[in-house]
Amino acid sequence: MIRTILHSVDVFTILIFFITLLLAYIIWDNVVRVRTNIPGPTPWPVIGNLPSIIGTKNASETFLQMQKKYGDLVYLKFGKLPIVVVFGYKNVHQVLVDNGNKTKFRPRHLLHFLKTLFPKEAGVVFSNGQEWVDIRRFSMVALKDFGVGKQSIEEKIQDEVDFLMDLFSKQGKKPTDCSKMFPKATSNIISSIIFGSRFDFDNPDFNNLLGNIAIIFKYAAAFRLENCFPVLDKVNPFNKTKLVVEGRKKIQKYIASRIESARCSFDANNIRHFLDVYLEQEGKPDSKISDRTKSPYAESHRSLTRSYDNSSSCAKSHGSLTRSYHNSSLHVPNFTDLIPDRTIAQIFM
Repeated sequence: MIRTILHSVDVFTILIFFITLLLAYIIWDNVVRVRTNIPGPTPWPVIGNLPSIIGTKNASETFLQMQKKYGDLVYLKFGKLPIVVVFGYKNVHQVLVDNGNKTKFRPRHLLHFLKTLFPKEAGVVFSNGQEWVDIRRFSMVALKDFGVGKQSIEEKIQDEVDFLMDLFSKQGKKPTDCSKMFPKATSNIISSIIFGSRFDFDNPDFNNLLGNIAIIFKYAAAFRLENCFPVLDKVNPFNKTKLVVEGRKKIQKYIASRIESARCSFDANNIRHFLDVYLEQEGKPDSKISDRTKSPYAESHRSLTRSYDNSSSCAKSHGSLTRSYHNSSLHVPNFTDLIPDRTIAQIFM
């Protein structure tokens, strides 16, 4: 019967049918499904506005041109995902701070990758929604107890400066590459808060840890075609997701060992570092952490990744609307990802 039908319908009719179906989908996808009056360039079918972004050498300049043409809110499509780029401090503050209860969730174009990287729990940088709010609150309170944001942290900074000065003096008049020294010094300040001690610059564990973190942030860019089209994760031979996952597992293994080491010498009356705070919290019967002892990395990694906040702003961006947002005469539909203008250069680097 099917063969009879196919023989009775010519190729031209089938072609017209599929073209009509495609046009109907485009109209539904761009007019009916997403109702918004925010201006922006016309998207292509299926791929959206990706060609106009990917095909430019300077994405920041492209977005600035869009701002001049369309205003401080620009509506785009990355594949099938609706995106609104927000320009200007006032608008960013209004959308992400004043309406923070609506925008505390991760952009949807990141969720596929984050689920691949962190199938269970994601820590303070990569977590989502209310979990992110709770973890961030706990981490910030604990870190402040160890001097973060206070004058007392200057002692740790000064100690690391002394180590740097000694290292420079040993170099004499030889040319010195500082590109790796300063990041290591900064990381040591963080390590002294989290682990209670610093690392020697040539410590293999330290270098492996920093190397794996660098891999994660190198290949975990906020903008990846795989985020818009998840199927590419399986078919793209140049996909770097496996490298990122392997790096995450190595960090997990190392920090889990440090937690177990801290557990052996833990004294609730002598809290020495951030891991002790975690162990103290873990021991409380009403603690949420006590239910997660099978995943020690998830909890400790929250503090570690939190410390690399400045280098991961693109990866940790929030701004997926759970409810629609109205700004004077403009309407941002729900489940739209928001991108502040200051993160554009990092997202498309």
